[in-house]
Formats: sequence, structure tokens, C-alpha cells
Amino acid sequence: MARQYAQKVLQTDPDYTPANFAMGMSYLKEEQYNKAASYLRRCVEKEPNDVSAWNNLAVVYQRQGSLDEALAAAERALEAAKSLKTPQVRERALKDVGRTHRYILSLMQNREKR
Repeated sequence: MARQYAQKVLQTDPDYTPANFAMGMSYLKEEQYNKAASYLRRCVEKEPNDVSAWNNLAVVYQRQGSLDEALAAAERALEAAKSLKTPQVRERALKDVGRTHRYILSLMQNREKR
């Protein structure tokens, strides 16, 4: 349902970030990572400080096995989270993004040990 609505919105405004995010998340849940990445990249192109889009793009890249890209996206998410104005929102974002960042780093370290 959400995807159908987002698709209709994107027909009239292909740059509408919330609809691109909804599409990206829908495809992420379905493990269609190439499609998810495409929509989430559109989000960060239009809204370079979108913490959620960067964080979820990092997850997509990680699941695709592109750990260098995943780490770069997670680091962009961390930088964006640090710039959030509301302390409670900033703390929550840093916690969530930090978890993603640490997980990607651990995968990279395990890859290097092989």
C-alpha cells in the first residue's frame, strides 16, 4: 500500500524525498537491494543530511557485500546525526547510526583476518 502511494507521488514529483525513502525501505525489506539503493541514493542527493537515508543506504551496501561503500555511507550518517539540533533526537540518531557503523567495521575487520 505504501509503495503504491509512493509510486503515484513519484509520478508527479520524482524528487520527493519521503516517497523515495518509502520506496527504498520497501525494497530493502524485500531484499531487493539494487532497487533500494537507487531510491535511497536519490534521497541523499536531494537531502545530504538525511540521517535515516544514509544509515539505511549503509545497510543496503553492507547486505550487498560492498563494505567500503557501506562504511562511507555510515560515516556520512554519523556526520549528519552530529548536526541534528534537538539533543534527544541527536542522541537517538547517534546511537542507531553508531550501531550500524560498528557492525560494518566488525565485518571489515573479519574480512581482513581471512
